[in-house]
Amino acid sequence: MHRKLLLSCIAFILAAAVGVAVLMITGLLDRAPAQPPVRIEASGDRTFTLFLLGGSTTQGHPDPDRLDVGRLVSAMFDDRVADMPITVRNLAQGSRNSALVIDDARRIAARKPDPTRTLVFIYCGNNEFLHLDASPQRTAGERRLFDQPIVSDAQRDAILRDYRDNLSRIITVLQAADLPVVLSTVAVNQRDFPPLRSVLRDDSNEPRVRDLLTAADRAMRGGDVQTAQAGYEQVLAIEPTFAHAAYMAATCAASLGDDAATRALFQTAVDCDANPYRATSAHNRNIRELAEAHAVPLVDAAALLATASPHGVVGYERMWDNCHPTLDGYLLLAEALAQRVRDVHPAGPPPRTLTVEQVKQRFDIDDRYESDVLGSRGEYLAAVAMLTWNRAPHLRQAGRYLDTALTLWPENPRALISRAILAAVQRQTDQSLQYWRRAYAADAQATLDRIASENIVLLMRMQGVDNLHDLLTKGAKP
Repeated sequence: MHRKLLLSCIAFILAAAVGVAVLMITGLLDRAPAQPPVRIEASGDRTFTLFLLGGSTTQGHPDPDRLDVGRLVSAMFDDRVADMPITVRNLAQGSRNSALVIDDARRIAARKPDPTRTLVFIYCGNNEFLHLDASPQRTAGERRLFDQPIVSDAQRDAILRDYRDNLSRIITVLQAADLPVVLSTVAVNQRDFPPLRSVLRDDSNEPRVRDLLTAADRAMRGGDVQTAQAGYEQVLAIEPTFAHAAYMAATCAASLGDDAATRALFQTAVDCDANPYRATSAHNRNIRELAEAHAVPLVDAAALLATASPHGVVGYERMWDNCHPTLDGYLLLAEALAQRVRDVHPAGPPPRTLTVEQVKQRFDIDDRYESDVLGSRGEYLAAVAMLTWNRAPHLRQAGRYLDTALTLWPENPRALISRAILAAVQRQTDQSLQYWRRAYAADAQATLDRIASENIVLLMRMQGVDNLHDLLTKGAKP
């Protein structure tokens, strides 16, 4: 009896530790509160203005203050198109969904910009489901493999209909003002971002599905990829929309060199994710159909990044996380948009093709810059990890990003603090303390401000560290 009680207490404490970590880092997810509209300043009479509408990807995340697709396009034209200086007006904001982008379109149209010197670029779709997770389990430990959807099928269909209607309204508002519009499909990380939630259509299938998954996982660990794939496909025969099985079957297909199956199965995993943190094939189908219906030029970002990725499936070589492109990915998007600008204004020199090194030089991207970007993406993936039953893939990538950030800039305070927290979440107490000491040496005040948080205090107590403040400031023992 006492043993059972002790085990229950330990389980509760470990779950609480995970919950604390979630409370601490979920603020890093792109769930920003409503922000005031960006002011649209007047441009000069002979200025070509490129407006950008959408969410955090359009904004230029993870560094919207320095680098977005509009700035890249401007650089490709040496900041002039058809003998007009280029002005980029980026109205995009993190977490912005299509309903809010309608307001941005109306504000642009109300300014009555000259249609011959204006182009509006729309990249929108990853945030339609963003705020609908009513049970993220921030204090109750890990999620379950057999989970619950954040919305019903009927609600999902309604959200997608609203998304299509909103995009149509955005285009209509801009075209009513005779403004040239370019629409883009939405690229997402399919290969390296496992689905956050998988759901059974029939709960009575759980024992059979669990047994099949266990056998397939065992075969996968043993290197028998064909047997593993057969097992995952058996699951899909029983539960065609079980996202985890589709993701694992796609991984097997990639290992076996079946690119067609790889692409189809990874897309199924995205489409069936019961917590849609990424645009689905339905989003992009709507975008393509609306571009045709409204005679709007299309930048097919999803196809561009897929073509440039192994097996035709986007992963971490083109994406930082679930939906934000790396610099290579942004460059592919900018090249396509620059061609659309060229279509509108064929006079003057064509856009240049820029290399990553040229962009780094132009925008002063040095090791510290890259370290900060890697650090922010490490924090983000650590937060995302807490939203799914299998934290390991996201936490591994978070650790890779943070370790690389510290290789580029060993004394990066933010990355050191984040690495200390990640080690604590993974119950690596000694490593966590080493990173806390390094963080304190790099920026004492920032570190002390962070450890003053009740969440950090509780997290470290779960690791047996009751006096982190004294440990850092006075050299006390843990």
